[in-house]
Amino acid sequence: MAAVDAVPAEGDLEHYLRLLGGCTCLDFVNSVDPRTGTRRRDFLHGYNDLITWAQLAGMLSPAAWKRLHELSEQHPQHAARVFRSTIALRELLYAIFGAIAAGEQPTSADLHTLQNTYLEALRHAELQVHDGGFVWGWPEGTDALERIGWLLTQAAIELLASPQIGRVKMCASAEGCGWLFLDTSKNGSRRWCSMEICGNRAKIRRLNARRRTTAATAESLPSQEPA
Repeated sequence: MAAVDAVPAEGDLEHYLRLLGGCTCLDFVNSVDPRTGTRRRDFLHGYNDLITWAQLAGMLSPAAWKRLHELSEQHPQHAARVFRSTIALRELLYAIFGAIAAGEQPTSADLHTLQNTYLEALRHAELQVHDGGFVWGWPEGTDALERIGWLLTQAAIELLASPQIGRVKMCASAEGCGWLFLDTSKNGSRRWCSMEICGNRAKIRRLNARRRTTAATAESLPSQEPA
């Protein structure tokens, strides 16, 4: 199992956070960087990191963050349990969407676990008016430490049931990345989580390989004797 390092310092989450997945559930999966490789860095250490990530990802208002932070301070053991279960959800989502990105079927056990997680979340939901219709949701003022997990589970279910599920991909970096993203390009040709990071690394690697090939070819040619 690859080692998982912590983010260098508490409070640096906003500095290191990159939201490149195109969907909150995929961005949550990408809170480990890289996903593949020998040394991985986990951005989330505890419940406070979880709700801070959620606020930065646009899932919580500052007021909702404050309420959940105060609630976690009042019930630290419960908050710790919720954090562990939400991290378990993150790994479940990585297994499911990682399989889909690889062109494989998620296991029945994983899908069954996600289904049960969603059914449990719906026990706390209510029907809300949305765009002229109704959706299941959790009010902004819901003071439940589990709220982030509920929202992430709902996002995952909606993506699985969406026509866009075939556009879930994994970063093609050969140097170890494994981040997942929703390819929304017109022709479905996106390969990298970020062209500026993994894409440029791949370009540099190809350039260096061509230079080494050119140098090796030049060394293998017979030297020309002066006339």
